[in-house]
Amino acid sequence: MLYDTNWEQTLYCFVSEKEVPLYFKQNGIKYYVFRQNEFHDSLIHRIYGRCIDELNYWKFIKNIRAIRYKHCYGDDDSVLSKPFIDNDFCVVEDGLANYTPWNIEYLQSIGLIGHGCKYKTMGFDPIIKKVLLSGAFQLPDEMIKKAILIDVRKKWQEKSSDEQKKIMSVFQTNEEELASYNSDYVLLTQNFDAYNLHSEESEFTRYAKILKNYPYGRVLIKPHPASSFDYSKNFPNYCIVRKGLPFELLELYNNYKVLISINSTAAFTVPGDKRIDLYDMDGKLQKTFKTWPGHRIDARKISSLVPRVQKKTITIKQVLQNQYYLLLRKLIWHIQ
Repeated sequence: MLYDTNWEQTLYCFVSEKEVPLYFKQNGIKYYVFRQNEFHDSLIHRIYGRCIDELNYWKFIKNIRAIRYKHCYGDDDSVLSKPFIDNDFCVVEDGLANYTPWNIEYLQSIGLIGHGCKYKTMGFDPIIKKVLLSGAFQLPDEMIKKAILIDVRKKWQEKSSDEQKKIMSVFQTNEEELASYNSDYVLLTQNFDAYNLHSEESEFTRYAKILKNYPYGRVLIKPHPASSFDYSKNFPNYCIVRKGLPFELLELYNNYKVLISINSTAAFTVPGDKRIDLYDMDGKLQKTFKTWPGHRIDARKISSLVPRVQKKTITIKQVLQNQYYLLLRKLIWHIQ
């Protein structure tokens, strides 16, 4: 939305209906939902609904491919984006992953990402020529010729007041709400509860240990959008940011002094004078950085903080899923 002035004339793709912003529905912005029939009580209806969704997915791909001149943006490791990956596809930043090629190579080798493709995800494949980045870290060599750097604060200031209000409406917020999340300290959490990680700490004990290092009750907690952990229940004396609010918007309306994280890229995304405290998976302080506008650190300096995800146990469901991905690669993705 900051990069493309025609964002309201863009077609958006979502995995499920609950991801679609209310603003899109109210203002006639075009969108496609992949899984429209997943909410059924009976197993038979769920299987039938999934089959219908898959057929619609194939039809959708055929129709979009028929458009000769189009520009596609997005995460290049989604089943929704795979069919449209070519040298005109623009990859959009997906966090630390776009700055750590060694970690992406490992995650693909254990099958956690990539859907079985040899194609290098997160914009590292030679076929990709454009990657939209915030420049949160120094660019790895593979990104130098591809990167389109976006200064979030500068781009926001270039927007008119009406344009800013439209973008805030997409996230169902306004200046007053954003400014209300004011604090000197912010904890940026991750969705580690969704992965098989080698750590003796649970989501609660990990962050409880971290919070003990700061004034009690004065740390603003920003939950990761994909996390299912209930921070309000487990940390009732702390202010919890409402889910759905991007941290980049919060930073534009607040002057946060200390950002606390394990490996959240959001801590480095918006330029400013601040301190960043980085912890390991066991809640131990590992590194502290001072940042200022125009200053970027080398992501390799925090490589030791990137959690080592364990390979999942192979199940029948996973085997069947991999066979389906093989079929998609051969018939409609056209990437190896």
